Amino acid sequence: MSDALVKLQGLALYAANHADTYRRIESIAQVKGSDKLRVLNLKRREVQDAVADAQDAEVLFSSGLADDYQ
Repeated sequence: MSDALVKLQGLALYAANHADTYRRIESIAQVKGSDKLRVLNLKRREVQDAVADAQDAEVLFSSGLADDYQ
């Protein structure tokens, strides 16, 4: 999906501005070549910063910033 990063960046910005309103703000995706779903916790400041600077959403979900979805 070509607009995945833009949507993720918008959600991360929303999370930065409204984190106190929600218990969880997460984005979940399946990385190509894997059966597992990965989750980014968008309430974490380091995740918000990485999303803002990212060039590719898939790289974020493959990184150490994401966890396996349980």
